[in-house]
Amino acid sequence: MATTSSVKLQRSMGVVIELQNLGDAQLSREIVANIEHVLSDKPGEWRVSIAESHASENWEVRVEGPNGFERSHTLAGAAGSTSLRQFPS
Repeated sequence: MATTSSVKLQRSMGVVIELQNLGDAQLSREIVANIEHVLSDKPGEWRVSIAESHASENWEVRVEGPNGFERSHTLAGAAGSTSLRQFPS
């Protein structure tokens, strides 16, 4: 798995998507497209962050939205695994 410390920010339709250390350009595009699709009809500003855990092969997912909406979730597995590809939409 290729990892990098760079941060990728995508912004469209009131959505900011931050992907850290994903290491897979195709997977990144799929994740961005799915997140944009899910949030496209939701009002307000949204921020989604997906980052590799430094302590394990897990991924930390955080979603922030209007009216104080906040959710965090840990996905188990390495980059490109079915965990990231099957994250609920």
